[in-house]
Amino acid sequence: NGYYGMLEMLRDWVRTIPLTGEDHTVGVNSKVTGGSFRLTFVQFSLEDEYWVCKNGADGCKKSLFSWWSKTGCKEPRLPAGRTCSDGRLSGDLSELENDLDWHEANFMADATYMAAALRDAVDIFHDSPAHRQHVLIIMTDGQMNPLEPQRSTEIPAIRKDLDAENVITFGVVIRKGATHTKADIDAEATLKPVTSDPHDEHFVNVPLDNLLDEVFNDLCDPAGPFGASIQRAQQQQQQQTAPAQSGAVPCSKWGVKLECRADKACSWNTPAPATCPGSGCPNLNCLSLPAAQVQLGMTCTNCRLTRGAITCLAGATNPVGSGYCGATACETYCEQAPCEQDVVNHCFWDVDKCQRKVCDYADKTSCEADPDKLCMWNTTVSPATCDVNKCQYFSQGTCVADAECAWDPRMLKCVEKHPDCTTITDKLQCLNYVSGACDWSCTAQACMRRECNELTMAACQGSTDGCVWDAVSSACQKERCVGVTTENTCISDSACKWAASTCVETKCYKYATEAVCYKDTDCHWDPTGCAGCTERYCYKTYSDAAACNEDANNLCMWDTTGNKCVDKTCESYNDPAMGQDRMCACQSDSRCMVDRTVPSSPMCRDQNYNQCPSLDLVIAFSGSTTMDMKFGAHPNGFDALMEALKDWVATLPLTGEKAGVATTDKGGRVRVAFSQFDQGVRVAECPTCACSPTPATAGDGIPTVSVMNTQGAGRPADSCGKLTGDVAQLVADLDWHEGQSRRPNALVKEAAVFAGEVFKESPSFRKKMFLIISDSTIQDSGSLGPAVSVLTSQGVQVFGIALTRGVPDALDEANLEELKLIVSSPPEGYTQMLQIDAAMDVIGNLCYPNTQFGSLVIEGSSALPPCIAVQSIPVCTSRPTCQWNTLTFACEDHPCFRHCGQTGCLNDTMNQCTFNGQSLQCQKEVCKDHATQLDCLTHGCEWDAMKDPRCSENPCYATTVDQCRQLGKQCTWDAAMQPAPMCIQTPCYYANETSCVADTDCEWNSVCTSDPRCVQKTCTRADHQTQAACVAEATCVWTSSLTCAIQRCAKYLTENCCTTDVGCQWDLQASMCKEKYCSKTYPTAATKTQCDA
Repeated sequence: NGYYGMLEMLRDWVRTIPLTGEDHTVGVNSKVTGGSFRLTFVQFSLEDEYWVCKNGADGCKKSLFSWWSKTGCKEPRLPAGRTCSDGRLSGDLSELENDLDWHEANFMADATYMAAALRDAVDIFHDSPAHRQHVLIIMTDGQMNPLEPQRSTEIPAIRKDLDAENVITFGVVIRKGATHTKADIDAEATLKPVTSDPHDEHFVNVPLDNLLDEVFNDLCDPAGPFGASIQRAQQQQQQQTAPAQSGAVPCSKWGVKLECRADKACSWNTPAPATCPGSGCPNLNCLSLPAAQVQLGMTCTNCRLTRGAITCLAGATNPVGSGYCGATACETYCEQAPCEQDVVNHCFWDVDKCQRKVCDYADKTSCEADPDKLCMWNTTVSPATCDVNKCQYFSQGTCVADAECAWDPRMLKCVEKHPDCTTITDKLQCLNYVSGACDWSCTAQACMRRECNELTMAACQGSTDGCVWDAVSSACQKERCVGVTTENTCISDSACKWAASTCVETKCYKYATEAVCYKDTDCHWDPTGCAGCTERYCYKTYSDAAACNEDANNLCMWDTTGNKCVDKTCESYNDPAMGQDRMCACQSDSRCMVDRTVPSSPMCRDQNYNQCPSLDLVIAFSGSTTMDMKFGAHPNGFDALMEALKDWVATLPLTGEKAGVATTDKGGRVRVAFSQFDQGVRVAECPTCACSPTPATAGDGIPTVSVMNTQGAGRPADSCGKLTGDVAQLVADLDWHEGQSRRPNALVKEAAVFAGEVFKESPSFRKKMFLIISDSTIQDSGSLGPAVSVLTSQGVQVFGIALTRGVPDALDEANLEELKLIVSSPPEGYTQMLQIDAAMDVIGNLCYPNTQFGSLVIEGSSALPPCIAVQSIPVCTSRPTCQWNTLTFACEDHPCFRHCGQTGCLNDTMNQCTFNGQSLQCQKEVCKDHATQLDCLTHGCEWDAMKDPRCSENPCYATTVDQCRQLGKQCTWDAAMQPAPMCIQTPCYYANETSCVADTDCEWNSVCTSDPRCVQKTCTRADHQTQAACVAEATCVWTSSLTCAIQRCAKYLTENCCTTDVGCQWDLQASMCKEKYCSKTYPTAATKTQCDA
């Protein structure tokens, strides 16, 4: 909906600009100066009507005449307690947000008349003081109503009245797409005459998607479409009010050296001023902070000066730079001769004034060595000369207005749209080029120009270069495979396949984007960057069932429904169509394992998730505009991440429980929730929710959740922003996120608040994990303290992944450092900087013990790792299902483990297999066959003369302290063990309460609700029933009821829990909680005198 899209862009803009802070009642009495805004919004459509939000009145009945509105409106009044601008100028954010809410609820439609709205604008500006600039922006998507021009005198008369109020009138035609249509061209013809003179300088025609960046974000930028006109009016105003300051030029608005040096009216001066007169900021070229930013608590160091605007962000730090931008010394010359004689300042005469020559170098070497890389040696002219780089623009609007230039939203700079790709040597730099003009040739291992790039449908179809248009992807592709006559040449091209003695394109090659590619289940995106969208291995390789099912690598299976060969995953074995022996087949697949948590319903799982604890996971990923950029082989980073997450959730050992269902799983299964962060947080909400943003905010005016109807035809309901263990709901969530447009900024606070709310529904027996994935520098890490504290109190582990497009640059490093301020401790262990494919490998191995994140996630899990994850020879050989491969020097599954049934197992005498009736698995005979203690211990087994058999497997076999520690927390080095120290199983190392209390030597400590755990009994043991035995234990105390109890503070097992009790403190050296001296020594009111003494 274009109307809502436009209003939400305005909302985004209003939240970023400096407002005066004055409400609508101030009117002509506004005293605020310093570059801050007041606004109001007027809607026009019906003849002789204009609609504005009115306080306590019907804003839909505003008319030039006494008639009431022909249509009326849906919600004419704001809800009680809310105040809008009342159709007057306001610098109050809440009033303006209420204005936008009101207009969203009341859409006039029907026609396009604007005379009444223009007349209202005259009245509005009449109530604005002379020291403030008056700007009117008219936006429309269609021509004025045919009756409007017939009022030949009305519009010009209103135009004169606007001029009398010193109003600069701009016009914006909003079109639906990149190409022009008759509708927007007709709109131009009727809107341009209404704008200020010269009309062409006060008018733009832009696609809706570009409205925010090209018009509003650059509104005051001298290089933007409207900024120059606004600046000229400002200078004229200054000359009228303060002639002595008429020399003030816009150089003070340039905050970056490169931008300053590119302006021939300015020069970069050093050093930077240490202090400024009045309230000016040294790091802002001595400009003062806008009043609205001061009211928000911003200081000089929170703000930055770029592209003519002061932007501020809480938590940001911008120290004083090395220099500042000021007017060039050349401007002091009023005559041509002395101007041209000043070579020190590089002056030249420019028509009627003296300016500084930019890139004033005489030779190629000096030119290309410009310290700011501002200059290029231009050989297209004779003689060659030093010129400013192509596309040296500093705002998106002026950049994209040049057909040869493209805007890089990540680096915030303008680049050439059609560079010489052959000069780029790095593969990822080639693939990441922002305009998409370059492609990597895997054959030549070189960067080449992308063929058929950027052609429209008409140009593509009319091309003689072998280009073809794909309607599915709406993209032009190079035609391949045609004319190839040999099979080997054909199949060497990933886009081709040999069929019926003919070389034809694969059905997947035509899909130009990753999102479209994955919609076809027979296709996948090649992450190497060599093939684009390709047919999946099984589909491409086999066309008959017999060959498919006999794939040598056991990767394929025949789909009888689709009558085709498809990829086989561990989850595939759970399909009843695989037959009664499917669990047997699962166990025979080296990638898989049989999960017998529910004996009556075994499930096939990926071995990577064998050690997963019962886990609740919230993943927050960046929805910033930069995620829509190229990420190496991926044309769109956000789409790539969404598709990879869809594949990932299909392999997870999910609980199977839908959102909102209280989980009962304690068997190592997973629930997940997703959120997207940019200016706030967005989650896929229930289809029953209202289709508008929630009014609830987190104190910064940003809605905590965008609530939208996400129920499509035939689509499963989304998770409603809750944890879910249902794969269909998770895929639906990701589909919703993929369908949302990206927005500027990377603010994580609301996503962290959302995670805290989600984890309130997670029971204490489940592990909790919050993962942040961002490609842009987190902008609000300094304000996340309260939200992170809540997560910490809930026992949540916070992880962070900084996404990079290639070799990490300064922005990637900055992103990583900001993430380290948010994640759990130690931050180095909880953060990684990765490319998208590597990041998905990390997520895919989330419970794998030998990975950085996996080792932290599985802490406390009682499940054994798969054989391939075991790195210790003694541990490997002691496992009944594992063996050590001396050729690969790695642990692997024992041949016995691949037998499914008891008969096949016992018949394997060569491998000495035995069938374990309890675990229902085939395993090797190891420890029970060793009859003597010496033989038992020599083979890494555990000897107990009181048991039968006396020799059994020892999961903690190790010969050194370091080896013992490597086995994890389930093993402990017992230095007091006789006859020699050894590694033993950690007493009471149980992951859940049931297993814990079943052991008579253990008890469940849930005092720390965020971190309950199983501990050895101390004070309540049978041998502590006398006072002497009780007080001999350091953590016990003898009570007045003649029982032994744990000391007041000893029950707190972590520092966080310890400090919640005012009478306790954490002893770092002893790593335990102890009672403070005073509260321990004088515990009652009876000892007050002694305490005070």
